[in-house]
Amino acid sequence: MRNKQVQFLYGISVIQILGIGFVAAGERGGIVLPAAGVAALVSYATGIWIKEGKEKICPKCKASIPRKSRICPECGHRYKEGLSEDRLTEYIEQEKDMTSEKIDCDFEKIESVAVDEMAAYDGDIEAFLQRRCKEEEI
Repeated sequence: MRNKQVQFLYGISVIQILGIGFVAAGERGGIVLPAAGVAALVSYATGIWIKEGKEKICPKCKASIPRKSRICPECGHRYKEGLSEDRLTEYIEQEKDMTSEKIDCDFEKIESVAVDEMAAYDGDIEAFLQRRCKEEEI
């Protein structure tokens, strides 16, 4: 556990103990402190649970990275291998009825695109490449 987490949990525990002491001493309002402590612990644990759901730990460098990442930005570890260039070219030729030269040209365009820009794009890749071509011509 990180130092800040320990300090937070310690503080909440002290508040709960004080509240229990007030209740034991006959103070009617003392029950508010333990209840507030429980509410704080539940919300804190929920926040950690949500954060962990969005991240994963790289098995190679132990960095915390977005769960959707296929390649660790810290060390380059690949979670899933993609298709080889030859298999991908074969697939594209069959599906799109394209020539090898056109596919090579598209691969060159893709390689020139910044990884961050590509990762942020969630639309049709062909539309993305066509837009990039128009930008380059200007």
